[in-house]
Amino acid sequence: MPSLLYVALENMVWISTQTAREWGRYWAAPWWYKLRGALAWAWLGSSPNLAIARYWRRTHPDEPLRGGLPEDCGDLTYGELLPGAACQLLEWAQLKAGERVVDLGCGRGILPLVAASAYALPALGVDIIGEYVDRGERAAKLMGVEKLCQFQVLDFCQGPLPSGALYFIPATCLSEESYRALVAQLGAVSAPGQKFFSLSRPLPFKKWSAPQVREIPCTWGPARVYYQYRL
Repeated sequence: MPSLLYVALENMVWISTQTAREWGRYWAAPWWYKLRGALAWAWLGSSPNLAIARYWRRTHPDEPLRGGLPEDCGDLTYGELLPGAACQLLEWAQLKAGERVVDLGCGRGILPLVAASAYALPALGVDIIGEYVDRGERAAKLMGVEKLCQFQVLDFCQGPLPSGALYFIPATCLSEESYRALVAQLGAVSAPGQKFFSLSRPLPFKKWSAPQVREIPCTWGPARVYYQYRL
């Protein structure tokens, strides 16, 4: 228990530090305040982990929860980009007006909400957990970007994947089976010029550019993100 408490406190300090840094950079940006307020209101009375637990009870009624969550959340493990990190990625991608951002495994929808509110880009957040989608739609409406930012319930390992100019792939927690299935889906939809961000590990395609790597802040700490595009 003391070790778990230490990890929780360490994580709180990390997120608080990153939030302070973001405020120093985006204090004059209305979208930053709108995003934080909309997420707080949209998730009032709940949390991402509670959403996982409710989904697990529906889909695994015979498997018990321990400490409120499955013993191993696997592909459902919660973790997300921080708003400033989402902004960094979109600056790096240099998308043109009208090009759509697709976040596969969007969670609360940080990346699509930032794309729509800070860059006026069309965006789609995809997740297998319906509560993420419902609350993401609520946040988009609160921010006034519901026409640009949409959400969809989808198992992205099964597909078919929606079209987009930029895909974000949360490869960190995916099992090898899920990762291979997603890679097969991406290989089927990719076209020359399409761009991809993959968290923690690059995508294994020979006809894509060599991966460029950066470190970005996520809720659990710094993480590597790999940027590639289809040649």
